[in-house]
Amino acid sequence: TLGVDSSLFTGASTAPGWKPTYITEGDVAPVSALEVDEGSPDLAKPARASDPAKLAAQQFAGLLVADGVQVTGAPAGTKAGSDDAVLASVQSPRLSALVQRMLGRSDNDIAEALGRQVAIATGKPATFAGGVAAVQAVVAGLGVPAAGLAMLDSSGLSRTDRARPVALVKLIDLVLSSSHPELAAILQALPVAGFSGTLAGRYTKAPASAAAGRIWAKTGTLDGVVALAGYLEDASGRVLSFAIVANGVANNATTTTESAVDRLAAGLAGCGCT
Repeated sequence: TLGVDSSLFTGASTAPGWKPTYITEGDVAPVSALEVDEGSPDLAKPARASDPAKLAAQQFAGLLVADGVQVTGAPAGTKAGSDDAVLASVQSPRLSALVQRMLGRSDNDIAEALGRQVAIATGKPATFAGGVAAVQAVVAGLGVPAAGLAMLDSSGLSRTDRARPVALVKLIDLVLSSSHPELAAILQALPVAGFSGTLAGRYTKAPASAAAGRIWAKTGTLDGVVALAGYLEDASGRVLSFAIVANGVANNATTTTESAVDRLAAGLAGCGCT
């Protein structure tokens, strides 16, 4: 018989402000401590499973059967005992590698999992609210007012999330600061304009293309919202932090707004400001 323990994370699996289409269109899976392929039942299709832990258990049962192990009954939820024998284990990549993958791909599933891990590490519930409270506390401890990040989730998908550009700029300043070497992995993780991650297909046409390879930034896109925050090197060789957030974007204007944001960031890169 096969038991499945996904009890590390608690509370609701979807956040207030999430659209139902986030699941069916593959933006994120219902948050679970146990997922395979981020809850995708079919990698050729974007839709995620409504119960990622159940899907993972079914897939594992299928692998056992394929290897000649008889599985009796359907997998059932349970809680693993501390004295249970360990037959096999797997080690996670380093946290820095997970952050780099999250930022490069704009991976909402990893973002939600990391938020809950921050909650666990700081003694808070591994829920949406616990993750947000934990992240805000850490940010405040770094000197960035938590009021600048009014969030209901860790991925930024909620339609009720609010982030002040000045808070984003201060966070980028911290990443760039030599006084916080533990944050240096983020510098390598941010997509590069015209070359990598979610910016690989942008900064390919003039005038924005002049800044290709000189802007490192995280994208942010929702219905009605286009954002870009990161750092760049201007014409005089200075490194500047920046954050651009456009609200009220028409449903058919996302691509043109992204182009406008790219031109604005490229203008900063070319200005040689003093």
